[in-house]
Amino acid sequence: MCMELRSGTDWQLILMLSAFGIVIGWLGIVGYTGKIEPILWLLAMIFTTLVIARNSGGTMLVLAVVTDIT
Repeated sequence: MCMELRSGTDWQLILMLSAFGIVIGWLGIVGYTGKIEPILWLLAMIFTTLVIARNSGGTMLVLAVVTDIT
């Protein structure tokens, strides 16, 4: 199977933001987040939206918001 990658895809950014979510999820499973987990997820969503919008020059802001909500 041959998969053609788009040249505009920033895989390092995708992996970094995915790792951020994985760490928060792992901390929640282990029990370190307690009752602040919803706040951590909200902050993570805002952070990732801003990072995606900043790295895309603002052109992907709506897509970043929709992606983070889902």
